[in-house]
Amino acid sequence: MNRTSFAAVAVFVALLAGTQTNAAAQTYTTFDPPNSGSTAPDKVYPSGKVVGIFFPTSNNIVAGFIRDLKGAFTVVQYPGTGNSTVKVRIAGSGLAGEYRDSGNVYHGFIRSSSGVYIGFDAPGAVNTHVVDANAKGQVVGYYSMLPNDAGPLNGYIRDVNGNITTFTPQAGSMVYPVAINSTGGVVGQFRTTSYHGFIRAANGVITTFTDGPHTTHVTGWNASGQIVGWSQPGGGYLRDTLGNFTNIQVIGPRTYPQGINDAGQVVGYFLNSRSRKIGFFRRADGTIVQLNPPGGAGNITLTSISLGFITGSYGGTTSHGVLITGVH
Repeated sequence: MNRTSFAAVAVFVALLAGTQTNAAAQTYTTFDPPNSGSTAPDKVYPSGKVVGIFFPTSNNIVAGFIRDLKGAFTVVQYPGTGNSTVKVRIAGSGLAGEYRDSGNVYHGFIRSSSGVYIGFDAPGAVNTHVVDANAKGQVVGYYSMLPNDAGPLNGYIRDVNGNITTFTPQAGSMVYPVAINSTGGVVGQFRTTSYHGFIRAANGVITTFTDGPHTTHVTGWNASGQIVGWSQPGGGYLRDTLGNFTNIQVIGPRTYPQGINDAGQVVGYFLNSRSRKIGFFRRADGTIVQLNPPGGAGNITLTSISLGFITGSYGGTTSHGVLITGVH
């Protein structure tokens, strides 16, 4: 259900020499699926649909959800007693996702447009995790061949026919894909002694990168090939298609970009002096808006942006979803 909708005024803060920009009105719509005890949206699509997970008040089972722009919810739950759905993505005309069974083992699934569920696992996997899917129905994720995700983690891509291709930027590393684009290219991060970013082209060629000498985490990618993430101790960054890095900082290095859209606009959060999370929106020209819905208690995590829509969650031990529009 929708919790509330209201307009707010945010002051744009420029990073360049104290430049001021005009204030602009935004609309915050906060929401929770029915019977949700806590809500965690993690992706918004250009249609305004939001996907994520929630924790029902009636049991300990996690469920997925899709919320359309009119506020209607579809609950996504892999069939079977004790199964928790922990990831949902739109995949072609259907859905893809991840569920945890009653034995605490993770698997991927596809749900057809008619509502039929098909589970899958990567070859030889103990746990199979799903992170993203594209309009062609390709699914990307990672898997482990040892319990509790111990040992090396490899990436995989599953095509619409169910064929699975595995990959790793470096043998023996821990691979965490983040996103797959419309052509089947993948970005993500992998860990050896520290974290590095990677790009896997649709033809299988892998390019690795780091933000200088820093440990590098990847969180988002857009259609033009711009990548965002954060590094330690460097803070937030934007990497362009030539491999150049631009620093993103709101207040100090504790800035964590989480998503980027095709216009080059970035969302994420930063930690203020009291270590409270404050959301931010970064324009393509580098100016930044601080976003924090009234009642958010200074604790908001913005996770995804498409053209015209931003989503995330706010709150303390109990979180709620939020959809923000009108930010330019």
